Amino acid sequence: MDSVKADEGSIAGRLVILCWEETELVRAFFEAIPANCEAAFFLPALSETALAQLAETRLPLPVTIAESGAPVLPSHAYLPPSGKYLAIENGRARVDSPPASGHPVEHVLRSLPTDRHGQTAVVCRRDASDLERTLAGVIERAGGLVFATPRFGAGADKADSEPEAIAQAIENWANGKPAAGSEALMAILDLVRSHSGADLRAYKLPPLQRRIARRMDIARIEEPAGYLKLLETDVNELACLAEDLLIGVTAFFRDTEAFALLEATVVPVICGEVGADRPVRCWVAGCSTGEEAYSIAILLTEGFERIGQRPRLQIFATDVDAEALDFARQGLYSEAALAGISKTRLERHFIREGEAYRIAKQIRESIVFAPHNLIGDPPFSRLDLVVCRNVLIYLNAKIQEKLLESFHFILNPGGHLFLGSSESLGEAARLFDEISKPWRIFRRNDAAAAVRPSLPPFAPATTARLAEGRILTAFPGTHEFQERLYRGLIERHAATLIVANDRHEVLYISGNTQPYLELPSGEPSLDLFKLVKSPLRAMLRSSLDLCRREQRKVAAVVAGSGHAFPLPEAVRITVTPLADDQVSDLFLIGLEAEAPADPVATTATRSGDDGWLLQQLEQELAATREDLRRTIEKSRHTHDELRASNEEIMAMNEELQSANEELESAREELQSLNAELTATNAMLDAKVVELEATSNDLNNLLVATDLAILFLDRNLNIRRYTPACNRLMHLIPSDIGRPFGDIVHHFEDGELFHDAADVLKGEGPKSREILDRQGAWYLRKILPYRSRDNCCVEGLVITFDEVTSLKQAEQELIAQAAELRQQAELLKHAHVLARDLDDRIVFWNSYAEKFYGWSRDEALGRTSHELLNSRFPLPLATIRQQLLADGHWKGELIHVDRQGRERTVATHWELYRDAEGTPRAIVEVNNDITERNSFEAQLRQSRHYLDYLAYYDPLTQLPNRLRFQQRLEQAVAQALVAGKRLGLLFLDVDRFKLINDSLGHDVGDNLLLEVSRRLEERLGPADTLARIGGDEFAVLMEDLDDISYPSRFALAAIEAVKTPVVLDHHELFVSLSGGISLFPEDSRDADGLLRSADAAMFLAKEKGRGNYEFFTPDLNRRANRLLSIETRLRKALENGELELAFQPQMNLQSGTLSGAEALARWNSHELGRVPTDEFIQVAEDSGLIVPLGEWVIQTVCQRLAEWLRSGLKPVRIAVNISARQFREPNFVRLIADSLAETAVDPALLELELTERLLLQDVDTVVRTLLELKRTGVSFSMDDFGTGYSSLSYLRRLPLSHLKVAREFIPWGADDCNNLSISRAIVSLAKSLELTCTVEGIETQAQLNCFKTLGCDQAQGYLISPPLPAGKFEDFLRDPLPFKL
Repeated sequence: MDSVKADEGSIAGRLVILCWEETELVRAFFEAIPANCEAAFFLPALSETALAQLAETRLPLPVTIAESGAPVLPSHAYLPPSGKYLAIENGRARVDSPPASGHPVEHVLRSLPTDRHGQTAVVCRRDASDLERTLAGVIERAGGLVFATPRFGAGADKADSEPEAIAQAIENWANGKPAAGSEALMAILDLVRSHSGADLRAYKLPPLQRRIARRMDIARIEEPAGYLKLLETDVNELACLAEDLLIGVTAFFRDTEAFALLEATVVPVICGEVGADRPVRCWVAGCSTGEEAYSIAILLTEGFERIGQRPRLQIFATDVDAEALDFARQGLYSEAALAGISKTRLERHFIREGEAYRIAKQIRESIVFAPHNLIGDPPFSRLDLVVCRNVLIYLNAKIQEKLLESFHFILNPGGHLFLGSSESLGEAARLFDEISKPWRIFRRNDAAAAVRPSLPPFAPATTARLAEGRILTAFPGTHEFQERLYRGLIERHAATLIVANDRHEVLYISGNTQPYLELPSGEPSLDLFKLVKSPLRAMLRSSLDLCRREQRKVAAVVAGSGHAFPLPEAVRITVTPLADDQVSDLFLIGLEAEAPADPVATTATRSGDDGWLLQQLEQELAATREDLRRTIEKSRHTHDELRASNEEIMAMNEELQSANEELESAREELQSLNAELTATNAMLDAKVVELEATSNDLNNLLVATDLAILFLDRNLNIRRYTPACNRLMHLIPSDIGRPFGDIVHHFEDGELFHDAADVLKGEGPKSREILDRQGAWYLRKILPYRSRDNCCVEGLVITFDEVTSLKQAEQELIAQAAELRQQAELLKHAHVLARDLDDRIVFWNSYAEKFYGWSRDEALGRTSHELLNSRFPLPLATIRQQLLADGHWKGELIHVDRQGRERTVATHWELYRDAEGTPRAIVEVNNDITERNSFEAQLRQSRHYLDYLAYYDPLTQLPNRLRFQQRLEQAVAQALVAGKRLGLLFLDVDRFKLINDSLGHDVGDNLLLEVSRRLEERLGPADTLARIGGDEFAVLMEDLDDISYPSRFALAAIEAVKTPVVLDHHELFVSLSGGISLFPEDSRDADGLLRSADAAMFLAKEKGRGNYEFFTPDLNRRANRLLSIETRLRKALENGELELAFQPQMNLQSGTLSGAEALARWNSHELGRVPTDEFIQVAEDSGLIVPLGEWVIQTVCQRLAEWLRSGLKPVRIAVNISARQFREPNFVRLIADSLAETAVDPALLELELTERLLLQDVDTVVRTLLELKRTGVSFSMDDFGTGYSSLSYLRRLPLSHLKVAREFIPWGADDCNNLSISRAIVSLAKSLELTCTVEGIETQAQLNCFKTLGCDQAQGYLISPPLPAGKFEDFLRDPLPFKL
C-alpha cells in the first residue's frame, strides 16, 4: 500500500461516495473516469480484499487503503481497512471501529459535515436502507448529486444506472462544466410545466441546472439546445426529467427530536386552546407521499385523547405531484417505511394488510389531499398550524419571503409554523416568535403588523380564465389579437390616462399621449412635469397639490389657441386619488380634449393672443406663488424635522460609541473565554486519551478474564458481557440491548429475576449456587451497578464464578465427615477388648459385656480365644505374624457368646507399642455382622433368581425374548458353518387384548399358560419354544431336512388351541395366527428372520386370523413401506405436509348442510398421496396417533375461527378420537385450550368416539366424557354395532349422536339382514333421543332407504366427497341445498 503525504492545500474540494458492493461496477466506473478528475472517491462498502481484484485491471486513478488523519486527495480512491468503517473529518480520512449496528454507507454519510453536502456526490447501492436514502436526500437538497443503482423510483431508464453514464456525469460535475443557459433553461421549464403542471420558475437555479445537466449527461448531449430538442420529441425523457425535478423526500416522524418537541410544546397548546365549536385547521404544504401529514394527524389525535376530547381535525395536505398524492390517499405503507414509528403507535393507528400497513380510517378521514402549487395558487386561511418542511430551500429568497408573509397572514393569532431543519425565516423573522431555533418551530407574532400578501406570490405563466369549473386557455394567437384590439380601442376612443406616485414618477400611461406629452432631450426621465408639455404644467401641479391635500377628485380646464398654445382648443385635467387596502399615494391623471362651450368667445379669445397670454401668465404666477408659499412652509417643517433628526443621530452616535465600548469589552471577554476553552479542550483531549486507554484496558480485562460477567440496565437489557458468558448462554454482539429474559441459557436459576428485582430495589447483593446442564457448578452473584455519584442503582452486574472443584471438594469433605461420624458412631457401639501378647484379656468395655454376656471381672485375665471359642479364617500363628509385620490385621471371626449363640464379627486388631516401639498389647475392635451375612446370603440367592428372570418368562417358565434371541443367533451361526436350514415360527393369540381387558388379567394369564402347555406338547426334539411378548410366542426349528415341517407344526399348533378353554366359568374360543421365515432363504441373520416371521404373521392376521403365512419378498417390501411411512409421518407432522378435508353431512328432512366430518389427508413429498387407512394404522401402532390427533383438533378450531372472522356461518365439525389419544392425561386440557385460544363456540366441535373405549374402565371413561361435556362439546358414537356394543354403557355415556356404520347399509333390496340391523339402530337412536347419521351413502336407493327409516342425517360420496378446506369454504359461502 502506498503512503500518501500532502499538505492542506491539496485536499480535494469535491467528494464522491460510491456505495456499491460489487467490484465489477466499481471497475467499470473507474475505467470511465479520467485521471484528471478533481474529485476524491470513497468506497465504504468494499473491503480490503477488493483491492486485489481491482488491481487486476489498470485503472486511471490510484486506489489505496485509507489511513486515519491522511488528507483526502483529488483523483484518488480510498477503501476501508479490513474490519473498519470509513469516515471524513476536516478534509481528512478517519478510520473507525464498526458500531453496534448500521451499514458502512450509513456511517460515512453521517460523518459528512454540513458544509460539505453541496460538494458531495453519492452513488447509492441497490438495496439502500431508508436511512441512507434520507441522508442522500439531505445532500441532494444542499446542492449535491445523488445517483441510484437502479433509481429509487420506478420507470427509470436503464441508462440512468450505467456506471459509465454516472462516471460521465460526475466528471462534468467535478470539473465544473457549465449548465444550461438561462434561455434554454426557461424553455425546458416551460416544457416541464406543460407536461406535469409543475411551475418551477421560482426555484433556485443551481439545483435545477445540476439536475438538468445530469439528465444531459445520461442522454449524452452536451448542448442545452440539443437537449431541448430531445425533450420536445421524447415524452419519456420529459417524464424522467419532471420526476427528477420533483423528487420528494419524506418519512414518518422525520427528525424524531423535532416531532417530540412539537408534541411536547405545540400540540398541547393547539388542542387545549381551540374552542369546542371549531376544529383544528392545519396545512401541510409539499406533503409528497403523505408520511409527514399522517405524522401530524397522529400527534394531534393523541393530543386530543390526552385531554379527554374527541379529535376535531381539518388537515389540508397539498403537493404538485399528483401521483404522490394518489399514493398518500391510499395510506398503505411498507414495513420498512414505518421503521420510525413506535410499536405502540403502530398497533394504535395502523392496520396490517398482508406485508404492508394501512393508516387507520379515523386518521385518513381527517386529512384532505389536494393538488396545489405553493407559489401559484391561493393559500388556505384561518389556520392553527402550517407545516412546510424542506420546501422553501428549493425556492429563491424573494419567493421565500412572500410565502412566509403569506403564512403569517393566514395563521390564526397564536398560530404555529413548522419548517425544515435547513430552512430559516430570513427577513420575515420579525413576523414570528422563536420556539425552537434548531428544529425551526415558530409562533405567529401577533404584535407584528400583518402584511397582506400579494396573491399569487408568482405571476402565472399563461393567460387563463376560470369558467364552469375548468381552466380554459385561448388558442394560440387569439390572446394577442384580443390585446391589440383592446389597445386600439383605448387609443382611439378613451382619454389619455397617467398613473403617477407621490414623487411625481410616471408608473403607467394609457391612450394617445402625443398632444400632451413630449420626451425631453438628454437622459430619459419618468418625471411627470418633464414629460408634460409646458402649457399644462402649472395647472397640473396645482391640481395634484389640491388632490393630495384634500384627497378628492380635482378637475380643471386649460384653454389654449394659436401657435402659442400647441394644444387642442381646451384640455380637461382630472386628478383622482387611488387608495384602497393595498395601494396608496397613487394618482390617476386624465387628459382629454374638450370643445369650448361658446364658439364666439373662443374666436374672440384667439384674436387677441396677447391678452390671452397675459391671462395665462397671471394664472401661472398665482399658482407659482401658491407653490412657493407651500414650499416655504414645507421647508420650515423639513428644517424642524432635520434638527430633530440631527439630535436623534447625535444620541444614536453616543449609543453606538457606548455599544462599541461594550463590544470591545465583550471581545476581550471572548478572547479570555477562548483561551479558557482552548485549555478546557486540551484537558478534554487528555481525558479522551485517558478514557480511551481506560476503555481499552477494560475491554482487554473483560476479554482476558475467564469470569462470566454480565452487565444489565434497570430494564434487564444487556449492556455488556464477557466472552466467558458463552459457556452459560448463547450471546452475539447484536444481543446488546435485548432483554436478558429473551436469551436462551444453559443453567437452572429460578430465583434469578426475583433476586435481580430485590437488588434494583436497594437490597444488598444476592448470591446463589447454580448448576448448568453440563453438571458444572457456579456461584452466581448479583451486585448493583451504581452511578458515578453513587446516588442510584442504574443496573446490575451479574457474575458467574465456576466453583465446580470447590463444590466437589466440599462434597468430598461432607462425605468424609459423614464417614467419620459413622465410624465414631460405630466405635461408640463396638465391642472393644485388649489383650497382652499371651492373649490374656487386659481390657473389656461395657459393650463387650452386653454382647458376649460376661462381665468385666469375669473376662479379665482369661485367654480370649478360649473364652469366646473363636474360629479363625487362618491359623492363629499366621495371623500373629501378619500383625507383628504390618501392625494391624482385619478379618472375620466366629465367636460364641455366654448363651452359646454363634456370632460373626468383623474384627480389627491393632498392635500397641510403647515409647521405645516394643509391642505391648493387642487392641481388638469387633462389630457384629451376623445379620449382614445372613442378608448377603439371601441377596445372593435373589441374584440367582433375577438372573433366571432375565432369561425366562416368570409366568410360563419359557425362554423370554432375550434368551430366545441369544439361542437364535447361536443357531444361525452353527447353521452357517454346517450349511443347515432353520425355521422360525411366530405365533400370536388372536383378540387376546379383548379377553385381557374384558375378563381381567388373571384370566388372561391362565389362558397364556394353557396355550403354552398345548404348544409344548407338540414340540419336536430340535424345537425351542419361547414367549417373546404379551401374547406372542416363537418356535425355533433347527436341522430342518423336511421343508414342510414348519407348515405341519404351524397347523398342529393352530389346531391344538381350537379346543375351547374353560377358565373361571368362562368358555373361551381361541385362535392363533402364525408367520414362518426360513434360513437362509428369507434372511441370513437373526434379526432378519425375526422381522420376516413377524411380517408374515401380520399378513396372516389381515387374511382373517386363525391361519399361517410364509414370508415372501412382497411382505418385506410392505414392511419396509410401513417403516418408511412411520419415519416420514414423524417428519410430516413437523413439516406441515398433512392437511384436512371436510366431508359434508346432509339433513335428510330439509336437504341442507347440517355438519361435516374432518378427515386427515397426507400428500408426502417422497411417497406421494398416502392412503388414509394405511398411515392411520401406522400412527395407531407407533403411537403417532396422539400428536396427529392433537394437530387435527387444533387445525379444526383454527379453521372454524378463520371462517367466523371472514363472516361465514360455520357448521358443526366432527373429529375422530382414537382410544389411545382419549387415554392421554392432558386430553381434556387439549380440548379446552384449543377452544380458548381460538375463541370458537364449543357447540361447533363434535368428538367421534369408538366402542373400543368401552373396553377400558367405564367409570373413568364416563368421568372424562362428563368433564369434556362441561366445556360445551358434543359426542357421537362412530360405527355403532361393529365393536363391542353394550346398551348399559350406551345409557351411561353423555352422547348426542349415533352413527350407522357403512357395513350395515343394505347393498340391495334383498339384503334383509343389514336392513333389519339398520332399522334397529335408527329406532334405538330415536328411543334414546339421539341424532342418527348414516355414513357411506353411495347410491340414491340407499339414500331413499334411510330416509324412509327416519334417519336424521346422511354422509357419503353420493352427497359429496371430502372437500379441501378452500372448496369447503366456498361451499359454506354459497350453501346450495342438496337434491333429496
